[in-house]
Amino acid sequence: MTSVARRAAPTVDDLRVKECFICQEVERYDDPGHTPQDWVHPCRCTLIAHQSCLMDLIKYSLKTRRRSTTKCPQCGYQYKFQRRASLTIVNSFFRAGERIINLASSGFLTASVVAVGGGFIYFGATTLGEHAARLIFGDELFDFLLTDELANWPGISLFFVPLIPARFMTRTFNNVISLSGMYFMWPKVPPLPVQERLLENSTRIDHTVPAYQPHKSSWPPRLTQFGGIVTVTSIVYTMIFNRLTRWVLDLRPPERPGRPARPRRRARRRLTQNWDVNLGIGDADEDQRRQPPPRPAPAPEAEEDDDDDDPRIARLEGATGSRHSKIFTGLFIPLIAKGIGHLLYLTSMHYAPLRYILGIRSPDFPGSSPPKLVPEFTSSVHRTWYWQWFTEETIDHMDPVWIRNTIGLGIWVVGRDCLHLFHLWLAKKELASRRLKNRDFAGIDTTQLDLLPRST
Repeated sequence: MTSVARRAAPTVDDLRVKECFICQEVERYDDPGHTPQDWVHPCRCTLIAHQSCLMDLIKYSLKTRRRSTTKCPQCGYQYKFQRRASLTIVNSFFRAGERIINLASSGFLTASVVAVGGGFIYFGATTLGEHAARLIFGDELFDFLLTDELANWPGISLFFVPLIPARFMTRTFNNVISLSGMYFMWPKVPPLPVQERLLENSTRIDHTVPAYQPHKSSWPPRLTQFGGIVTVTSIVYTMIFNRLTRWVLDLRPPERPGRPARPRRRARRRLTQNWDVNLGIGDADEDQRRQPPPRPAPAPEAEEDDDDDDPRIARLEGATGSRHSKIFTGLFIPLIAKGIGHLLYLTSMHYAPLRYILGIRSPDFPGSSPPKLVPEFTSSVHRTWYWQWFTEETIDHMDPVWIRNTIGLGIWVVGRDCLHLFHLWLAKKELASRRLKNRDFAGIDTTQLDLLPRST
């Protein structure tokens, strides 16, 4: 019964009149002058169409990326296609190959753009870092250990030099501790082109390996030793200045209650809430302003920190509008260090103690001339040791520009921090002095107010 019913079901060829719902062309079975075309009934409703019209419509929609026409517009039935297995397999291979090529092309294009952009950024950062190193440490030291050719730089210099401007322009630059890394980025020996140039200009003066002799004076120290002094001094300065900031701004932590300690984040959050309520600082919305002030929470136990990450200080900085000043002034850090260092140099010409602190030696000072290079020792078994000794001695006999520039930058940092602290103190006083302005009930019906009786 089922097979008979299926055979009895009419098809598109059994229709007397066929009308394409796409081109609206009508074909009658009894019209002898009409050339029969290939018709299709692809869905479950009564719509029929020319095979060619429907296929052209589907192809056009795929090209233009419009709404898919693989479904019947009337009943929504998904059209089904008949494919040749051999052609489908071959086409699948080609489509897979095209996808792989497209992915590879897009990946190569993205990698190229990233590489080119990263190259420009690295080149710009390296150029700025090179100028910063020259300004702070002097051209003599830079041309002796690095030179202008990047091919002569060791890996540690290729990594640290581009980070110099990024370090100066970020808000994390607080004091001269950011310079401490610059003291340890220099190679221990000059690059090969510099060694060859020194060998060409050298003269033989001795046949024995020069013995190492300590400094005749403990000051000025070596380059890396002074870098260690800068690091320790900066850490101590940060601790002292943070304590001074908390004392000036009266940001002492609350007394510790006799209860178990709570997490530091909760303590800082409640400290910030109390600070906002007392001074009226914050970004609360209108609904929060209408609510009464919250009851002061019991002071949790919070350890006293020496870092400058206090949210109360950050809110005061927002009130002073100085939150982004460090990013701008970071561009001029090397120029500031160079300028103040030069002023210190001019001042030291009239004060011998300052000249000693800056490590400035007179030309007629005993042992002020750099050591002579002995070519025989550069090719012997002592080559590595000899070049390290020669490099240290040569740097020790250079004009220590980095000392006065670092001290100059330190003077600027201290002055900047003190001025900024004074600004924060003024901002706190101004915020604490704010009061809401009182006004009368003008324009309000007095019958709605419970007023005191007026004396007649």
